[in-house]
Amino acid sequence: SVVGMSIDIPVHDGRLALGTWQGLYLCEWGEEAKKREVVATLLSVGDTRATHNTTITAPRRGCHLVTDSVQSALGPAAGRATGSPGLANVLLRHTSASLTVNENADPTVRTDMEGALNRIVPESWNGAMFNHVDEGPDDMPAHVKSTLFGASLTLPVSADGQLNLGTWQGVYLCEHRTVGGFGGGLARDVVVTLPAGGAELGQANTAGQTTVTVTAPRRGCHDITAQIEAAIEPGGALGLEDSDSECSVVETGWLNLFIQHTSASLAVSNRGLDDDGGDAGSS
Repeated sequence: SVVGMSIDIPVHDGRLALGTWQGLYLCEWGEEAKKREVVATLLSVGDTRATHNTTITAPRRGCHLVTDSVQSALGPAAGRATGSPGLANVLLRHTSASLTVNENADPTVRTDMEGALNRIVPESWNGAMFNHVDEGPDDMPAHVKSTLFGASLTLPVSADGQLNLGTWQGVYLCEHRTVGGFGGGLARDVVVTLPAGGAELGQANTAGQTTVTVTAPRRGCHDITAQIEAAIEPGGALGLEDSDSECSVVETGWLNLFIQHTSASLAVSNRGLDDDGGDAGSS
């Protein structure tokens, strides 16, 4: 959850706008070689947006599965957008709670996640290290936890308006305070935003969406830049079949990558540390 399952990459002049030494990495945390599915959604910056505000209430402090609530909030926004594959941005408008994607099946994962966060950022740091202590012992640790997981998720949406998550994935609202946020308690404001294509209903809201399968040969961080670049080039899953250009159909926009697994993640890091790109991020 800390490294992340979703990455947004700008596209300039039809190419991924990565830095000279930057590459895309699949970070595999399991011991064995595995195939991993990454949903790639290509978007033009000319797209307009549709938004919907909602409130999600955490029953108590901890990590809570809220996929259904996010999907319900998606409906009103989608009604003002289009019926083609796209992206949804979910923004939590608070600084003492967070959003993340992780396992949706076993509830003990959420209990363990809360326990791990409390070990990573203990309340014993109040006074000893934290100076912002006037709003309660759980307040400053909550701000740090919120930054670790983040307040925003960008998620792929299929053509039927459903979140395109992995089988075992769900959206978590992580409430980091015992009494919730200032003035609102455990009720948290969420904004769902969808790219809406053009001004008229029925225009495509993305240049395309596809699933790219990448293989991690072993545990560690592995360079997958070439596979992702191939997907947006002409002849690729998101490119034009009959184009003479070497660039993407989208000249200026952004590419969202979302990995459909809870034991692997995506990152941007230094590229070319070894010949096969296998261990660039493992040291």
